[in-house]
Amino acid sequence: MVELNKQIKFLFFIPLVVIISVVGQCNAIRNSDSLEFLIRNTKGIQKVQIFLQLSKLVSDTSPSAGFIFACDALKESTQINHPKGKADARMLIGDYFKGQRKYLLSLEFYLGCLKIYTNLNDLEGVLCAYQAIGSLSTLLRDEKNAIIYFQKGLALANSYHKLSWTGIFIYELGRIEQNKGNPAKALEQYKKSLTIFQQTGNKKLALSVYISIGSIYLDQARYDDAIVFYNQLLNLNEPSILLQLGSIYTSLAHAYEQKGLYQKAISYNFQALNIRKKLGQIEVCNSSIINIAGDYFFLNKIDSAWEYMNDGLKKAKANNRSYLLENGYRNLYKYFFSRNDLKNALFYYQKFAAIGDSIIIDKNKGDIAILEVNQRIQSIEEGNSILAQENEIQLLSLKNQRFQIIFLQVILSLASIMIISSFFQYIRNIRAKKEIQQIYGRMSKEVTELEVANKLIREQEWQYRFLAENSVDFITRFDKNMNRIYASPASVRVYGYTPEEILQKTTYDLTHHDFYDYAIKEYQKMLSEKKSRQLIYLALRKSGEIFWIESVLNPVFNNKSGELEEVVEVTRDIQERKIKEMEIMEGTKQKENLLKEIHHRVKNNFAILVSLINMQKDQTKIPEFIQSLTDLQLRIRTMALVHEMLYRSKDFENISFREYLKSLSAVITGTFNRRDIRLSFDVQDITMDIEAAIPLGLIINEILSNAYKHAFPDNRPGSILISLKEQADDSELCLIVCDDGIGLPKSFDLEQCKTMGIQIVIILVKQIEGKLTIICEQGTTVKIIFSRA
Repeated sequence: MVELNKQIKFLFFIPLVVIISVVGQCNAIRNSDSLEFLIRNTKGIQKVQIFLQLSKLVSDTSPSAGFIFACDALKESTQINHPKGKADARMLIGDYFKGQRKYLLSLEFYLGCLKIYTNLNDLEGVLCAYQAIGSLSTLLRDEKNAIIYFQKGLALANSYHKLSWTGIFIYELGRIEQNKGNPAKALEQYKKSLTIFQQTGNKKLALSVYISIGSIYLDQARYDDAIVFYNQLLNLNEPSILLQLGSIYTSLAHAYEQKGLYQKAISYNFQALNIRKKLGQIEVCNSSIINIAGDYFFLNKIDSAWEYMNDGLKKAKANNRSYLLENGYRNLYKYFFSRNDLKNALFYYQKFAAIGDSIIIDKNKGDIAILEVNQRIQSIEEGNSILAQENEIQLLSLKNQRFQIIFLQVILSLASIMIISSFFQYIRNIRAKKEIQQIYGRMSKEVTELEVANKLIREQEWQYRFLAENSVDFITRFDKNMNRIYASPASVRVYGYTPEEILQKTTYDLTHHDFYDYAIKEYQKMLSEKKSRQLIYLALRKSGEIFWIESVLNPVFNNKSGELEEVVEVTRDIQERKIKEMEIMEGTKQKENLLKEIHHRVKNNFAILVSLINMQKDQTKIPEFIQSLTDLQLRIRTMALVHEMLYRSKDFENISFREYLKSLSAVITGTFNRRDIRLSFDVQDITMDIEAAIPLGLIINEILSNAYKHAFPDNRPGSILISLKEQADDSELCLIVCDDGIGLPKSFDLEQCKTMGIQIVIILVKQIEGKLTIICEQGTTVKIIFSRA
C-alpha cells in the first residue's frame, strides 16, 4: 500500500507539470496572456494545430466546446488549403456526432477524412480512419461492415510492419467475436494482440486486453481462473493500472461472491472503495458501497449492511443511477428471500423489477435510434437504385436525341454536296438537257424527303420542349462552370422561383447549409467517375421553407477531349414521401415495442405466480401437497421461459427450441438437485413458434420430472438423453426422452394409467397431432412423432 500511495501521488503530479508548462508558454506572449490573443496572433498551419489540440483537450469534459474548436480547425484548413488539417478536423467532428448518436453524419465525416488521408498517403491517418469506421459499424450492429474495415486495417498494418496497429485491429476483431457470443474465438484473438503489445512494450493497451480476457472468464463462470488472472494483473508494475485498480478489485470480489466466500469478497470491495475515493471516482464509489452492503447482508452483519445500503441507495437516487438502484434492490430481495421473509422479499423484488423495466426502456431507446439509422441508410440505398434506373432512361433519351441531330447534319451535308455537284454538271453538260432533267427530278425527290425529315425533327423538338416545360420534375442545365443556362417552368412548383429568377441563383442559394459538403463531395465524385450521381438533401424554397428534394446530376463530356461541357439536373420534391416513410417507421417501431412489452409482462406475471406458490409451499407441511405445488411451478416456469426467450429475441414469434430445451432442462435439474444423474442432448437447431413450443415444453417437463422422481430411487446414479431431430421427409419431427433407470412396472398400461402427469402428456400429444410410444427396455424410452407446423 505504501508503493501504491506513491504511484497515486505521481499520477496527480502529472497535471501540475502540464499546467506549469502552459503557464510558461503563456508568459512568453507579450502584452497578453489570454487564449484569444494567442489565436488572433497565430496564422496558417500553426493556428490549425492550436484548434485541433484545444478540441482534443476539452472533448471529454465539454463535447460541444470541442466540436466548435474542430469546426474552427476545418474552416481555417479550408481557407489555407491544408488537407492534413481538414482530415484531422473531420475525424474529431465525426467523433462528436458519434457521441451525439448522429451516426449518419459521423459516418460521412469518417469517410471524408479516410479519402483525404488516402490521397495524402498518410498511413497513420488511414489506419485511424479504418478503426473509427469499424468501431462505428460495431456500434450500429453492422458486424459485417466492421469486420471488413478492421481486416483492411489489419492487412495495411501488416504490409507496412506497423506492429502496434496490428495488435489493435486483432483486439477489435476479438471484441466483435465476444459480442457475437464466441468466447473461444475472442480469447484466441485477445491472446494474439496481448503478445504483440508485450513485444512493443505498450502496457496500457496490454492492460485493456487483460481486462477483456478477465471479463470472458467471469462470463463463462470460470471464477477460479478469473481470480488467478486478476491477481496476476495486480502484480504488474505499470502506473496506468491505477485507473483500473478499482475495477480489478471489484471483479475479484464478484468472483468470490459467486463462490460464496463473502468474507474475501467484502475485503476486496473495501479495497476498491478506498482506491476509488483516492482517485476521485465518485460514481463507482457508489457502486462499491452497495456491493459492501450486499456482502454484509450475506455475512449476517445486519447493522453494517443497512448503514452502507441506505448510504448507497441515497447517493444512487440523488444522481439518478438506475443500474446501482437495481443492484441494491436485487441484494435486498435475495437477502429477505433467503431469510424466508416473503413480504419484504416481494416488496424489494417489485422495486427491482420496476428499476429493471426503466433500464430496459432506456436501452430500447438506444436500440431504436440505431434501428432508425440502419433503416434510413437502407431507404437511401433503395432510393438511389430507383433514381439510377431513371437516370439511365434519361441518358438513353439524350443519346438518341444527339444521334438524330448528327443524322440531320449528315443529310444536310450530303444535300449540299449534291446541289453543288449538280450545278457544275449543268454548266459542263448544258446540251444534255434530258439527263439534267432526270438529275433535277431526283434532287426534287430528295428535297421533298429532306423537308419531311426536317418536319419530323421539328415535331420531335417540340415534343421534347413540351415534356420539359410541362414535367412535374424541375429540369435545369448548367455550363462547365456550374452557371445555369436553362430552367424549366416547374421551378415555380418546386422552389417558388420563376425560370428567370432561378437562373440568377446558384446551387448553394437553394441548398440547406448542412448539406454543402455533401453536395461538393457528390459533384466531385461525378467528375472523377464520369457518371451520373443521385442526391437526396434539404433545400430552401423562396418562402424560406425547408423541404426534402431528390436530384440526379447527368454530366455531358466532350467525346474527344473528355472535358465537361455541361450538366443536366432533374429535381423532384419528395417531402410527402419522406413524411410517409417516417410515419411507416414510427408505426412499425410502436408495434414491435408493444409486442415485446406484452411478452415481458406475461413473463413477469408468471414470475409472480411462482413466488406466490413458494409462499403457499412455506405455509404447508403436507409432502404430497408440496410436491404438487412444485410440479405446478415447473409447468408455469416452462411457459414463462418461452415468453422470456421471445422477449430477448429479435424475432418476437419464433424461438430456438434447442436453446429453450437447454434452459428448461437446467430449471428442472436445479429443482431436483440430483448431481448423480447425467443429462445429455442430441437436438438439432430448430425454430418454433409459441403455439408449438409451449405444449412441447410442457410434455418434456412432465417426462423429465417423472424420470428424476421415479427412475433412479435410493440415490441410484444414471443418465438421461433428450433427442429432437427431423424425420427423413422433413415434414415430421421426432422427440425421444430415454433413461437407464429401473423402468416401468410390467403391469404398466398407457391406456389405463390415470396419473395427472401421464394424462397431461396424452392431452398435449393430441394437441400437437402427434403419436406417443413408450418402450420399457433397459430403462424407459418415450418417443413422440409429430407434424412440423
